[in-house]
Amino acid sequence: MKIRPMLYFILILWATSSIGQQPVLEKNVREQLKRNDDNWGPNTQHFLSGQLGYGIILPINTNDSMAIRDNQSSNHWHLGWRYKLKLNNTFALGMDVQYQRQQFRIKQNKTLSIFSEGVEYDKQRLIFNAAGLGTYLRLNFGKRGNRLGHYLDVAGEMNYVFASRLKSQKKVDATQNNGSEKVTLIQSDLNYTRSIQSFAVIRSGWDKIAIFAKYRFSDIFIRSNDFYQNQPIPELPIITVGIEFSNWYVPYNTQR
Repeated sequence: MKIRPMLYFILILWATSSIGQQPVLEKNVREQLKRNDDNWGPNTQHFLSGQLGYGIILPINTNDSMAIRDNQSSNHWHLGWRYKLKLNNTFALGMDVQYQRQQFRIKQNKTLSIFSEGVEYDKQRLIFNAAGLGTYLRLNFGKRGNRLGHYLDVAGEMNYVFASRLKSQKKVDATQNNGSEKVTLIQSDLNYTRSIQSFAVIRSGWDKIAIFAKYRFSDIFIRSNDFYQNQPIPELPIITVGIEFSNWYVPYNTQR
């Protein structure tokens, strides 16, 4: 049997090469981890993380505003990345890039003459999909080690609405509608809504969880000669409150 001597020879070569490479590999790993710990981390000079947030649009209305339902069906979602630059132990600056989705569930009794053209629907929703860019100033509190710890963010956001829809649903008599019990009307690319939205944001967090409040400065609707007789459309509620979760991410092979 000539296979066994060959096998012994291969094992000896593998063991010899492993012993020779081990110090180099350990050295490279240690240097890389040290480099990342010094520069990238929750409480170091740079930090990058992913965010997932959910909020409820508060049904706060004034005399000239549009009413939304009180059952928490008007909501906000966002998903994106956040970068933080540490200035010192107290202050940091940062930037957000996000996808955001807003949904307003509209009460029919107050907006029947605006969106429905004389038809009362059972459900009516305005949906906005937007790409957002934001900046923030962070105040850190207490001892943190290499953690985010307790912080407070004061931020500003600018969103570009790339898709807008008005979705209306109504139950009907199936015998008079070819066997269907529901009619759904979807209108898209609404020319009476603005493409740019601006917000002020406050976040208070501890490590990977934060609560936030958003205040919309910009109006959603614009005047249109072809819509609502060229009159100002009543605005939607402007305050959103919610919770946000962070997924920590530290890039590797980052040079000083």
